[in-house]
Amino acid sequence: VFANKIPVWQKEIKDVKQTYGDKILGTCTVEQAYGGMRSVKSMVYETSLLDPVEGIRFRGLTIPECQKRLPKAKGGDEPLPEALLWLLLTGEVPTQGQTQALIDDMNKRA
Repeated sequence: VFANKIPVWQKEIKDVKQTYGDKILGTCTVEQAYGGMRSVKSMVYETSLLDPVEGIRFRGLTIPECQKRLPKAKGGDEPLPEALLWLLLTGEVPTQGQTQALIDDMNKRA
């Protein structure tokens, strides 16, 4: 699943860079640079967003939504970390089978 998404994302990034590559996004002060780039939009990311009211979102899902929708261990109440990793990498909520396949693959590599 993940490997199939890479060419699509590469094309999307290439198109955005080609269309908007010369556009200025903002400015940064020396104080901000030395202060850890706080409040400076300087990177494209899609995996998470920190909303001041709703809290963190992972690929558009709030923590309660993740707790409800992501696969859990048998008898568990919280999502498996591998399910969250799948969501972050692919942007999709995994099935129990996809989560288990990721667990098995990572265990083989350990």
